[in-house]
Amino acid sequence: MDLTVIRCRRWRRDQMAAETGVPWVLPSPNMPTPDTALVYPGTGMFEGVASMTEGRGTTRPFELVGGLATEFDNHWADRLAARNLPGVEFREAYFSPTIAGQKPDLLNKLCAGVEVKVVDPARFDPIRTAVAMLVEARRYPAFAWQADSWDATRPYWIDKLSGSTRLPTDRNGRVSQSGALPVRHDAAGGLFRAEQPVLLHLEPDRHRLVGGEPGTAEGHPPVLLPVVGAGG
Repeated sequence: MDLTVIRCRRWRRDQMAAETGVPWVLPSPNMPTPDTALVYPGTGMFEGVASMTEGRGTTRPFELVGGLATEFDNHWADRLAARNLPGVEFREAYFSPTIAGQKPDLLNKLCAGVEVKVVDPARFDPIRTAVAMLVEARRYPAFAWQADSWDATRPYWIDKLSGSTRLPTDRNGRVSQSGALPVRHDAAGGLFRAEQPVLLHLEPDRHRLVGGEPGTAEGHPPVLLPVVGAGG
């Protein structure tokens, strides 16, 4: 295939969509704002949780995440806030999704959870944040992964979303944000080096930093790669 990629004019790799001055065009009905796009790479993994909604059918899809108010509560927000994750804050939230997708039990029901508010896009890491959210959500007895019956080797939908079977098979809850990140960042560093020859907008001194410092693998935008837990 003969592929030609057109270079964008007056655009820098460190620019967020809201900084370009170009009107936001919804790429999906559930991607209404640039804020949604910031959190989606992480909170989109909640599509793999059967007992929780990722906020579809609300005015803040993927920013509002929660489960039935009879099964989840405000302590999830408290525990996430205590983690002091970079670039993000969590607000206790209650909402009723008007779209349920594969989760009809949640349709139009009162749900309790959190609003994910990005306060510093340069430091925010959506994958690290989502893994922490999943770890804390698993404390609730009602938490359940979304099954995927047609794939015996990867029996849960989260296996596809995360690129690994590690999250659901970690029965003792030993996956942690510190255990999940080192391999992902190392792999991201390898990907970053491999893509240099073909990037049309390479500006090494102007890369937007996500979850790290310049010159490190952590300093480059996160990619969804296998999640590895601490131990077992």
